[in-house]
Amino acid sequence: MKQLNNYIYEALKDHDKGILDMLQLFANNCGGVQAELFKQKVKDADSVDIYSVYDVFSNEEIDRIKKYINPQPKCCYENAYKLSDRFYDRDIKYVEGYLNMKGLPIEHAFNCVDGKYVDITIELALDRDVKEDTYVKIGEFDIDEV
Repeated sequence: MKQLNNYIYEALKDHDKGILDMLQLFANNCGGVQAELFKQKVKDADSVDIYSVYDVFSNEEIDRIKKYINPQPKCCYENAYKLSDRFYDRDIKYVEGYLNMKGLPIEHAFNCVDGKYVDITIELALDRDVKEDTYVKIGEFDIDEV
């Protein structure tokens, strides 16, 4: 079992390719509706570069995010939704996909701000460097669609 875990870990460390391989594995080994869901995810998957919030937002905007959104760990969907919903002065989309954190693919929500992807959960709630991880987007939505 330990060898299998090491194999999976090494495969997934290969950045976004690991996420795509995982989705394809599920698509090939599930049946019915689940298989169709994973096939669609493979089709929609797109690697994205993540920017630091400090490169995308002004210091005043970051203060507003911290005060009015107050991003919390383990609340990525809520954090991303609130950012999309509460910042009317910027073109901010809600994004769902996967985060490959040190080889562990996690379903995750983040945002696209004026065409640049940011993750307030990882950066502001967990105080992690977003450049350590890789991201795959499955869907990107306007606030009205969310």
